[in-house]
Amino acid sequence: MKSIFLFLLIFVSFNVFPSSPIENFNTLILKNLFFTQKSFDSTTKSLTESNGNITRENSSIFINVNKPYRERYIVKNSSIEIYDFDFDQTRILQYKDIDNKSLIDIIINGIDFETNNIKDISNNSFKVIDASDREIYIEIIDSNLVYWSRWRFRSYL
Repeated sequence: MKSIFLFLLIFVSFNVFPSSPIENFNTLILKNLFFTQKSFDSTTKSLTESNGNITRENSSIFINVNKPYRERYIVKNSSIEIYDFDFDQTRILQYKDIDNKSLIDIIINGIDFETNNIKDISNNSFKVIDASDREIYIEIIDSNLVYWSRWRFRSYL
């Protein structure tokens, strides 16, 4: 009887405690997402906001930027196809030719404990240091919303 009680206590304990923010992020990043991103435009010396969505179909990831410039990025196994709607132009980058793939790798695979340098883990946030020694701050707002160093992702569908 004691062993059954102990097993139930351990089982309930694992289900009561929340998973780590990294596990929550990895679950969220694999969903279809809306995003907004703020970046500094050095030409106009102002903050610019981009928005769009990320969807996954079969083995491809579609990143559609709606504002300020309409673009589509199709991430495939070995390449990224970039389509610029304004200029009606397509460009293909080979994945192996991209120097710093941290952002793309995280969108494709989530955060890997083994290969990513993870710092300052709290209940709902953490930092990833990329290959160029840049810090990516990630905060889980709720089960459908994540803030990611000037990026905000919300799941849909």
